[in-house]
Amino acid sequence: MEVPVGRGVWSLSIGCEETLLAVGTDDCALFYDVRTGSKLGEYSESHVDAITQVRFHPTQSAFVATASEDGVVCLFDCRISDEDDALESIVNVESAVATLGFFGPQKEKIYCLTGSETLDLWNIWTAERLHHYDTIRDDCNGNNVATDYLIDCVYDECSDELFVLAGSHDGNLNAINIGVNAASKGKLQHVAALNGGHKACVRCMYYDRESTTLYTGGEDTRLCKWTVSGVAGGWSGSPLNLSSTTSSRKATGLDHAGIRKARKSSRPY
Repeated sequence: MEVPVGRGVWSLSIGCEETLLAVGTDDCALFYDVRTGSKLGEYSESHVDAITQVRFHPTQSAFVATASEDGVVCLFDCRISDEDDALESIVNVESAVATLGFFGPQKEKIYCLTGSETLDLWNIWTAERLHHYDTIRDDCNGNNVATDYLIDCVYDECSDELFVLAGSHDGNLNAINIGVNAASKGKLQHVAALNGGHKACVRCMYYDRESTTLYTGGEDTRLCKWTVSGVAGGWSGSPLNLSSTTSSRKATGLDHAGIRKARKSSRPY
């Protein structure tokens, strides 16, 4: 089946018990019936720029989050056709959103990575900003954790911990624990270095929670598989032993809590 959207597609997601396809385009979010491919509706008033991220809620699949280059993230109840009535909450990240995901025990929170290499944490239901990491790249570099760009985040449900995966231009990766609870809020802890798998910038990743396996893809045309061993249910704050598909690699860990704040700079690509 082919769905003729008629405009550039930036992102897509499937929800409502896998019956509804949401599509982010240059100027609006479109909705299609997965079974027939027919268009069901659109939301076109809440964003003023390209919708770069569309994500259905992991447990409440009638709710969809949209994020845009205008820096705005919206949460809609897509069972409601009228856009104003469907809008459940709206937050302003203040920078173009590159990546969005849900985390928390009830997936009540979202993380947003931006084009200016900042990281925002929000409660999406209450529209409360939990933390704004505006100098995370420089903080890491100032503590000898080579960071040129941020790739994505991984949430460990067992420990209720969030990790950001950061990369350097030479292909090395670092896993950094982002403080999300009252005791660790605002603190960063470098927990693992993933070196030797890539030779250039890493553009994407996928984490399989069941097998605790991380897959990464880069500009070097390589796909690497990293196996997290010795950690039940996800990553912990300890150094991790990792291996890539190209050869056996070992992760090295450094404990840097309370990383210093530094000047923010622009995205390297």
